[in-house]
Amino acid sequence: MISEYAILWQRFKKIKRAYWSLLFLSIAYLLSLGAEIFCSNIPLTMRFDNQRIYPVLSHYFESFYYTEDYFLHNNRQTRPNYKYIINSQEFRSNPNNSVLMPLIPYDPLESMSVDALKDMQNVEVRLVPTSTNASVDINGAGIVKRSKGLQSILSIDDSFVVGKKITDFFDFNADLKNAIDNRFKNKNSNLFSSVIHKQGITIVITLRKYRAHLNAPSKLRLKLKLKQVNAKEVKMLFNANKELINAKGKWQQIEAKFKKQILHAVEMSKTNNINPFIVNINHTRFRVYVRQLGIVFPMAPNKYHWLGLDDTGRDVFARVLYGFRTSMTFAIILVIFSMGLGVVIGAIQGYFGGIIDIVAQRLTEIWESLPFLYVMIFMGAVYGQSFILLLFCYAIFNWIGISYYMRAEFLRLRSLPFVESAKTLGLPTWRIIFLHILPNALVPIVTFFPFSLVSAIGSLTALDYLGFGLPVPTPSWGELFKQAQNDPSAWWLILYPFLALFVVILLGVFIGEGARAAFDPKRESKVQ
Repeated sequence: MISEYAILWQRFKKIKRAYWSLLFLSIAYLLSLGAEIFCSNIPLTMRFDNQRIYPVLSHYFESFYYTEDYFLHNNRQTRPNYKYIINSQEFRSNPNNSVLMPLIPYDPLESMSVDALKDMQNVEVRLVPTSTNASVDINGAGIVKRSKGLQSILSIDDSFVVGKKITDFFDFNADLKNAIDNRFKNKNSNLFSSVIHKQGITIVITLRKYRAHLNAPSKLRLKLKLKQVNAKEVKMLFNANKELINAKGKWQQIEAKFKKQILHAVEMSKTNNINPFIVNINHTRFRVYVRQLGIVFPMAPNKYHWLGLDDTGRDVFARVLYGFRTSMTFAIILVIFSMGLGVVIGAIQGYFGGIIDIVAQRLTEIWESLPFLYVMIFMGAVYGQSFILLLFCYAIFNWIGISYYMRAEFLRLRSLPFVESAKTLGLPTWRIIFLHILPNALVPIVTFFPFSLVSAIGSLTALDYLGFGLPVPTPSWGELFKQAQNDPSAWWLILYPFLALFVVILLGVFIGEGARAAFDPKRESKVQ
């Protein structure tokens, strides 16, 4: 028998994808059993008051449980918040104190505080198009006597324009020159507007209505307005490191001096309110508003939280990891229990046959017709949601499929010579069933085990998504899917749990294919 199992194992190993899938999934599950060692908010080890302690062991042994009073001497016998203790004055005051945190210092049930995320607040910069107005006073010779706001249109200092001829900066057409001359000649003139083009921009020059006076005017005011063409508001988002997250194309169009001004405002917004200021982009004037955004959950992935945060500020990586452990543990226990029950019932039906088989088969069909989801909802409403209750409800329905296969195997094997010989020798019934027939009926058990495993994981995820699965706040992939449905913009809440579920199911299917091929040499070449 040992040599036969060895042959089956060698056949399985030849199917590389099945073998490596089994190896990878097994290692991943074993590592997840010790997830507290590399993903937890409890230190691995601490040096406190010249003593070396190992708080991480409190996950596994109650004797290593330290109270808050042990660290802060406040007479509180509750479990300590180690992150608060590490940042407390009592801990920092002793230079000999030290701490070693896990690689990922977050617990799946830990909600991040706003103060802890302050360094990750984004800064919003809004560039709102604004009208650009200027005025220029000229005398009869066209000399500029006063200028205000011309810098916002031509980026020229007003003081530089004063004393120079206006025609040095603008090309006036004949109609505009005539309108100016009529006013200096003290002639009645109607409101006049003229459009001129300069340096790729459009400027509207307006002369107000003029009535003749006793004396001709000594100077005339020209009103200039920059015409905005299809100017739209632009929103830019900067992270805590002053790195631009979006609108990079628009950012490239801003002059260096204005970029420096905006980045300085982004930096100062962390501590102060920033007053709006003006920048020019492609001869379009924008008023810049800078404000620091508040912490909003769920939060996208960042350098501290690789897979982001969920809607209550919990680390998604930690919840995906612990959710994997929960799903695998649930599936393994469920499959072992349900297969054991199915094997016993199917073996009894197949071995004895007759009236026992008929009655058991009819009862099985009646039980199978019961609506599982309704039973699950009823049990949850009466006893409350729990891991044990969910496991029990699933197990009492999940054995039916394997019992059919085991019944068929026992019906086939009970009439073979080795079974008749065992009966002739007077061996007990239980020994014939479990020590003689069952080892020869392992094909359904081994080949269906991987598929039953991934099916149980998928079913648990679906129930958690519907709200009838594990109690809140147990880490679960289905619960993350439910959050993603409530907030479709939080793509990370569905992407990473989905990838984890996809990989686990894919590996399980590969293992199942390899197991089937190991028992059926004809399939081996096809799978390879």
